[in-house]
Amino acid sequence: MAAITAAQGEREYIVGNQWGAKQSTGSAAVAYTYHQTFTVEATAHAFRFKLLNVNINPMTVSAGAVAVSNKLGSGAERYTPSSGTWVPITWGGATSVTIAAGATDRPTISWSDWIPLTTLDRIDGETLPVVMVRLYLPAGDFSLGNYNFMPWSATSGINNGRFLYMYRNAGNFASGNFTSMPGVGYTNPLLMGFEYKVRQRAITISGHGDSITEGAVNAGLGNFGNGWLWQSVSALRSANPGTVIGYVNNGMSSSTTATFLTRLQDFIAAECHSDIYVYSAFSPNDGAPSSSTIATEATRLTSALAAIDGTTKPAVLWTPCVNTAAAWNTTADGYRLAFRDTLLGLGRPVFDIEAAVSDGATPARFTASLTTDGTHPNEAGHAAIAAVAQPVLQALL
Repeated sequence: MAAITAAQGEREYIVGNQWGAKQSTGSAAVAYTYHQTFTVEATAHAFRFKLLNVNINPMTVSAGAVAVSNKLGSGAERYTPSSGTWVPITWGGATSVTIAAGATDRPTISWSDWIPLTTLDRIDGETLPVVMVRLYLPAGDFSLGNYNFMPWSATSGINNGRFLYMYRNAGNFASGNFTSMPGVGYTNPLLMGFEYKVRQRAITISGHGDSITEGAVNAGLGNFGNGWLWQSVSALRSANPGTVIGYVNNGMSSSTTATFLTRLQDFIAAECHSDIYVYSAFSPNDGAPSSSTIATEATRLTSALAAIDGTTKPAVLWTPCVNTAAAWNTTADGYRLAFRDTLLGLGRPVFDIEAAVSDGATPARFTASLTTDGTHPNEAGHAAIAAVAQPVLQALL
């Protein structure tokens, strides 16, 4: 979780952040610069940036730059750093990078170099340091975030407004100010995540699973800034003001336990930082619970726990979620509940969501007020799960 900085003799912590993993692909005829403005949780002195590629073809980013600012105003101040200085982003010392082809449910992960850059104190009455990133994507194949990330800034209580503004402009502006006002409200980010270094205690929580981990509220759609694990992290931040808490959202809709096991293994192999791994052992995407599906999920869980144990960090599990839309019969739901008992008996941190979202019937269904589509929790359902998850996570801090 930490290393000693030889030059200063101070303890140095890495904080991870990833807004999501789901992406869409295509091939663009126009080259664009993508700008993202966001905040971090504490004074930082170095950054590295994560790009994901789910395109079946390689994706090239021809230039990148990062800057810091001491305020968030209006208009151009939202995409123009007060420092006036853009620091080039490099990949293995080069100013561009080509990311190998990926797959729809298995992104190729690419990290930039660590870029030394110290954030600025705010002068506008706020406290969270402001960071701006620009990436130049030439015409050709692309892989961009698939969901609308903008509501995270529209409601102050959602994700604490950490993801603020996104812009896109034709041409290469990766190392300078836009020459004209970019289109406001662009919703598909090129940068999916980042890590930064701080000199105070920090914990990063990563979530691995399907759309329920991702934060979906309705058939794969919804406000991913307000899923149950985001809500848990927000509550943990409030309860632990002396600790920097990062969150990596590695959930992806439509994933089976096979695909998000592979993504977990890729995550670890790419040396993505996490201090606590929250992992889903079950998914309705595997089909109706049965003797064979539960046995397969148990085998995959064993592989996942072996991978996490190899990092020496703790794994946190959660019990299988009910599903109204699938209308599992009593036998199938009995297999789900038996797997729940297995997880609770593993002797590992597990939070039990059954009482939080189930109606307690036989076979069980969602409590009607906690779902919209019968498959995913709605925002009230996510809040109910967060209330169960937070104490388990708090005990590990």
